[in-house]
Amino acid sequence: MGYGGMTEKVYKNILLLGFGAVMVFAPLAKAAVQVWSVSVIELLVFTLIFTWLWRVNNYNLEFRKTPLDTPIWLFLALCIISAMFSIYKYGSFYELLRLSAMMAVFYLAVNNFDRQMTVKLAVLVIIVATAMSLLGLGQYFFGLDHSWWKPQDMLAATYVNHNHFAGYLELAIPMAIAVAIALKNTNYTRFKVRLWQIGLGLSIVILLAAFVFSQSRGAWLSLTISLFIMNLLLVKRKILKKESIFIFALILILAVAYIYGGHDDIAERLRTVKKINEQYFSEVRQKIWLGTVNMIKSNPLKGTGIGTFVWGLPKYRPEGLMGVRAHYAHNDYLQWMAEMGIMALPLVLWVFCVVIGEALDRKREFGLKQGIVLGAGIGILSLAIHGLVDFNFHITANMLVVAFYAGIIMRGANKGKAREQSC
Repeated sequence: MGYGGMTEKVYKNILLLGFGAVMVFAPLAKAAVQVWSVSVIELLVFTLIFTWLWRVNNYNLEFRKTPLDTPIWLFLALCIISAMFSIYKYGSFYELLRLSAMMAVFYLAVNNFDRQMTVKLAVLVIIVATAMSLLGLGQYFFGLDHSWWKPQDMLAATYVNHNHFAGYLELAIPMAIAVAIALKNTNYTRFKVRLWQIGLGLSIVILLAAFVFSQSRGAWLSLTISLFIMNLLLVKRKILKKESIFIFALILILAVAYIYGGHDDIAERLRTVKKINEQYFSEVRQKIWLGTVNMIKSNPLKGTGIGTFVWGLPKYRPEGLMGVRAHYAHNDYLQWMAEMGIMALPLVLWVFCVVIGEALDRKREFGLKQGIVLGAGIGILSLAIHGLVDFNFHITANMLVVAFYAGIIMRGANKGKAREQSC
């Protein structure tokens, strides 16, 4: 049959099934940070992208252009150049494949995801995050096996590190909140809206509980800032009443009171936020940053090669860091510059400005689609802030969601309209 017949329906179902499988597999496979799990994801994603490109060629389909194309392809070009001069070409090739898979996810979303697919996959992110949170809470409180956690006393669910699980929740929580708010402007029956809101409300409670017990201070601060911006934006658009700002402030006041008055382990952990310069930025992390800065100074234009940080740092490690094998810089921005040169920073900031600016600049009616776009933008904003003290953008499971979010945001962008000015 033709493009508009059963062939299109089958293709959409295959795409939805394949993409959904990747989105479920990645976080369950301990965030897909090992070679075998990344390879599985790459195989699935590249199969989907080649299937789409075959259809584009055979049916003369339009390739959607977005304001994000230029910085993305410039960034890829910079990655390739750095790989040509890499100190460890196998590591660079491996990272280039992973980056290419993330770009494929973005373009699949931009060119294929209609409203129905977008809603289903956004809800899937919330469901997976909620299920993982329930598992994590069971592990944390009821002794279910979590031998892979590092450290053991901080909730990480299927992830190895609590900071990266918290990063995944930073992407899911704003989406759940935005969808719950947007439901009131849909054509669903009142009963269906209430049913969805109850389900999302329970999900948000579970997500927030796991988020707190993950004890990731960088994530706490990043999400608080991002949700406050989301609150202000919804008030400005008259989606929420001004009183919501005071409710948000009241919650923060109660949280502060708990921090200073509580006597359990979580309250004790929260109290350390005010000592962020003394404890969070630990001596080891500061030394890793110092070594990373030395890498940048020595290779300002071409870096050491994408994906080579772990092999490049030993030459520049400062005194006192001996015996520590740092795979990441614990600052995504510093690591990008160390591996690809200083031009990586403006390109990355360009990408973030375009994506977040587009998500926050929507003026149309706040329906379900706009709610999903806003939730996606706030999630990326939170992770971008968190990137100052961690490396969530180097965690495959989290980057898959970021690439998907960026795709659904830019799918609605006006062609050729540069949103970067909104920054």
